[in-house]
Amino acid sequence: MRGVLLLLAPVLLATSCVTKAPPAPMPAARPQERTDADATLELAIYDLVNGYRKSKGLPPLTLDAQINRLARLHSAAMATGKVHFGHDGFGERAKLLAQDGPKAVAENVAYDLGHADPAEEIVAGWLQSKSHLANIEGPYARTGVGAARNVTGEIYVTQLFVDLPRRTRNIVASGVCAKD
Repeated sequence: MRGVLLLLAPVLLATSCVTKAPPAPMPAARPQERTDADATLELAIYDLVNGYRKSKGLPPLTLDAQINRLARLHSAAMATGKVHFGHDGFGERAKLLAQDGPKAVAENVAYDLGHADPAEEIVAGWLQSKSHLANIEGPYARTGVGAARNVTGEIYVTQLFVDLPRRTRNIVASGVCAKD
C-alpha cells in the first residue's frame, strides 16, 4: 500500500486528529540507524519547500540545527512508537523553541508508505492541503526537518516552522489536521 498521511500543527499550541493512522510499530521497535538517505530526504524537503516559497515571492526559510534536532527527535519517537503519529509533544517543542523569543511555531507531519520519491510526495501533499500550505507560506523565517525510518523502512517526517521574535504579534493557539 502506498500513501502519504499528513498532519500539521499550526502556531504554538495544537490539537491532533488522525483520520487514518499508520500501522502501529511493535512495542520494542527501534528506529533504523540514521543514514545518508535520511539526510538527503530532509534536504530535499527543505529545498522543495523553499522552491515553492520562492515561486510565490516569499523569502526562503533558514535551516536551523536546533530545530532540525527537535524535528528528528519527534520523527524518531513516531518511528519507534514512543508517540503516536501526529503532534504528541508539540507544546513542549514549541516551548523549547520559544526560549529564543519566537512568537509562532508550526509543525507539519507526514508518514510515507513507500513512494519512490517520498520528498516529492510529502511536499506535494502538503501543498494540496490548505492548512499545511498555510504553514509553508506562513510568516516564518527558520525551519527544521527531521526524518526517521522504522525497522521496516517506513518514513516519518516532521517539519517545524519558527517565526523570528516580534514584539507586537499575539500568540495564536489552534490545531488543524489534514489527510492526503
